[in-house]
Amino acid sequence: MSKKYYEIWPGDQHKNKLEIHDWCYSMFGPGNIEELGWSVTSWYDERPIPLCPFLFRTTDPHKATLFALRWS
Repeated sequence: MSKKYYEIWPGDQHKNKLEIHDWCYSMFGPGNIEELGWSVTSWYDERPIPLCPFLFRTTDPHKATLFALRWS
């Protein structure tokens, strides 16, 4: 059975990956999409500047909801 991934772009005003990553780390612990269930990665090719180029991915719907509430 394959995992379901939730992908969320932060709002356009949130362009600091370290701030986003630090918040995720403090809320969810260490990140690793395969083992621990979340990641923040740069997707410049998928979403052009000036829009926020960082994509949050998780396998946990609870983490996706918390992230969306904070960063959308």
